[in-house]
Amino acid sequence: MKKLDYLYGKHSKDGLTLLELFIVILLISIISAVLCKLTFPSKEDLQRKGPKEALEIIIKMARKTANRDAQKMRVLFLDQAIPITFDNNATGSEAGLHIQLSGVNPNCRDSVLNFLQETVVSPPTAWPPKNKYNTKTPLFVVTDAKEKVTFDEDKICYVVLANPIKGQLTKGFHTAFEEGHVDSKGQWKGKRTSHRYFEVYPSGMCNSVSFKGEECQEYNREHSINPVSGIVTVHK
Repeated sequence: MKKLDYLYGKHSKDGLTLLELFIVILLISIISAVLCKLTFPSKEDLQRKGPKEALEIIIKMARKTANRDAQKMRVLFLDQAIPITFDNNATGSEAGLHIQLSGVNPNCRDSVLNFLQETVVSPPTAWPPKNKYNTKTPLFVVTDAKEKVTFDEDKICYVVLANPIKGQLTKGFHTAFEEGHVDSKGQWKGKRTSHRYFEVYPSGMCNSVSFKGEECQEYNREHSINPVSGIVTVHK
């Protein structure tokens, strides 16, 4: 009886019972196994943002370049598996992002290569890049009115979006910005017309739009942009 008391209930003079010691060892083993499977986030993952934060960051970038260049800018949404093309033509022929090789200042080339490292499948390691790549992640990027990429201090203005579903966030023609307004009750009222970009003007004003990724449950809500403040509100 004394032996059973020692094993399952009453403490020995030394402290823990055998049962308690077994539980402690078991917990340590479980925690060790979990920690062994955890991996430190990559630099790419650490830079990814949710749509609210990503939009507010990219709007600040667009406002700075629009005011600097005294012309309107576009915030362009690129979903996953969308082409980014490079050539010497003034404009691109595809619906993705076109970058004119001859228009890239030599000081900007490192930024372009870093941009491709973070955003496309099989990125290049040296200049010049090949003709076409597909995005491996959704992102926002600032362009001018002709959808030519813009630079701030020799760096491309873009923000990578976190992607919980590891696939395309949108369907159809990959448009994610809906025109509309927030009513007096604070609810988003859309016009059911969507675009893949919205514009930011030298004054700082934005188009009144919302962002929505209907294929992703987490993003399948209207993220409306206040055209004056640039603050994003997430609606139910």
